[in-house]
Amino acid sequence: MKANINILKNGLLVLIFAVLFFPLIQSQLKLIKIWPLHGDIVISENPVLSIDSWLQSTYQEKKEIYENSNFGFREVFVKLHNQIKFSLF
Repeated sequence: MKANINILKNGLLVLIFAVLFFPLIQSQLKLIKIWPLHGDIVISENPVLSIDSWLQSTYQEKKEIYENSNFGFREVFVKLHNQIKFSLF
């Protein structure tokens, strides 16, 4: 009985880590083709690291904007969020 519970706990832990790391893997490898979003979307470019941008802290701000707009499955999450808001409200 105790072995079954440990197997279940380990399986759940692996499942949680897989769900958390799958967007990271998708953003790097593009395993699944996803239709792009349409509308008023500003595509940010990956900033270039330089000494000046690092010391003026502009690199981190631009990198944060880039990562927030280019993570894996962003399009799916945006569409899901909009559909939930539309359906509930």
